[in-house]
Amino acid sequence: MKYEYGLFKRQRKKGHVWYFWYWKDNIRIYRSTGKTNKKEAGLYAEIFLGTKTPKQITTLTRYTRNFFVWDRCPWISRQHAKGRSFSRTMAQMRRAHLKTYILPAFGGKALSSLNSIAVENWLISLSLSNQTKNHVLRTLNIVTREAAREHLVTHNPIADIESLGVTPKRRSRRSILLPERTMALLEWWKTLTRYPDPGDFVFVGVQGRWISARSVSINLMPGLKRTGIDVVGRNIVAHSLRHTYNTKMRELLTGDVLRDFTGHKSLKMTDHYDRPFLEDRLSSFDNLRPKIEGFWSNATT
Repeated sequence: MKYEYGLFKRQRKKGHVWYFWYWKDNIRIYRSTGKTNKKEAGLYAEIFLGTKTPKQITTLTRYTRNFFVWDRCPWISRQHAKGRSFSRTMAQMRRAHLKTYILPAFGGKALSSLNSIAVENWLISLSLSNQTKNHVLRTLNIVTREAAREHLVTHNPIADIESLGVTPKRRSRRSILLPERTMALLEWWKTLTRYPDPGDFVFVGVQGRWISARSVSINLMPGLKRTGIDVVGRNIVAHSLRHTYNTKMRELLTGDVLRDFTGHKSLKMTDHYDRPFLEDRLSSFDNLRPKIEGFWSNATT
């Protein structure tokens, strides 16, 4: 059924808003589009009245065919053109969210049919941690916000979904053996820093506080380049150092000792590892020092 409709403006306290009218059972009905732009208002009216042709109705699967696909996604290209960082690894993660969770649930639905209640109920029902659910929500939000920017929908239908609460990870104290050359560099650093006391942070940011993760991320790549490390085509982040350490030390240390060094915990481990007596633990690792010293003495970049 094709509706006849018309658009008109009404002045409100915060500016004008576009309304539309249409006939139903010989009665003229008036409805607000909530839009201040005439083109967006017309699109809203057409979607509401169902007057768009099948070719114009885009499903989520069709729209996301190349979304987050490296070298084929216009959204990624636009982020890079704006000087924003969006790595290949992040693109792969977002694409996996689409294929694994989002498209099986909503892929066959028209973009205009998505609504916050259905999406939020689905999100809560997923057997995932709240942190992962928030990442999935962020992925879908990027897609629906882009669809609204392209006027494929009148607005972002999930913009009002709040993120889920996340319980912060418990901070654990760790005991770890440092190579002699690292200890020597730290002693040298103590002669330069304004915060040499044992209770101070080793590397200090503004006003004696710890350095933020963002500061580390911003300065890591320039630092690697200054040392001559090849970073071309490599997605190196601060956490990469932890992965490297874990991989290399697995060749030298037993699983229990390595978990104690890195703070990793298996399901069978107890809270004993959350509250180690540091000096006693370090003493128990003295027999491992030759292996660790040998590795770092031979390590190269």
